[in-house]
Amino acid sequence: MTGSIPPVAPVFHRRLVLDASDAACVAAVEDAFHHFVVTLEHAHRLVTVVAARAPRTPWSLCGEAVQPLQRFVGQALDRRVQLAVPGIDSKQQCTHQFDLAVLALSHGVTLGRREFHAVVRDDADGAELAQLWRDGELVLDWRVRQGRVDSACLCDGRDLRTILSWAGECLDDDALQALYVLRRAVMVSAGRRADLDRFSDAGQLMARMAGACHVFKPERASQALRHVGSTRMDISGPAQLLTEFGVPPPYR
Repeated sequence: MTGSIPPVAPVFHRRLVLDASDAACVAAVEDAFHHFVVTLEHAHRLVTVVAARAPRTPWSLCGEAVQPLQRFVGQALDRRVQLAVPGIDSKQQCTHQFDLAVLALSHGVTLGRREFHAVVRDDADGAELAQLWRDGELVLDWRVRQGRVDSACLCDGRDLRTILSWAGECLDDDALQALYVLRRAVMVSAGRRADLDRFSDAGQLMARMAGACHVFKPERASQALRHVGSTRMDISGPAQLLTEFGVPPPYR
């Protein structure tokens, strides 16, 4: 994956919405590369039905991951983000739909809506600046250098590849949920430096991505065709994302 000109703007925006009623929780995410919506219906705090939509994906087989997502049927709602969901291998799932299902499990016990807006941008000294707003309030403000948080905060020095195990032991429910969301946004933002339209199918990326998710499995990667032109290059803020959920705070 090379290319001297990034295919998207230097600032990466990601909007995530969690909307819960007494019978279901809808979780949705959109950024330059993805647009997914997952709905968990539940009764007596147990998931009864899982549905998913994939309006925009990088590869043609991403939407098929609704099938392994059915393993969430029978899972229990839990206010705390489950970093390991019983009986589910996240590497067999679409990463983003799996994340939405996990977040829906944690938000499903709470009525109402919660919104996140993540922003990742390059700093002048080669680091990345990553910020997360929850319902319009800034809750995380990181400098990330070579995959490690380099900020005067509780997460200072933590490697994003291993931070979840520490966070699961040390953070409260809301802080863990926020970290879970921003960590993924930082990881996904790396795609700003790649031109995926150069690849006709996911199989051409197996040397780097093998086993990462549902699409990048040996039995299907070469069949997952690139959705050429699916990367959005016009995003300057959260109001342009998940428009079906209305205007996000603080723009209302």
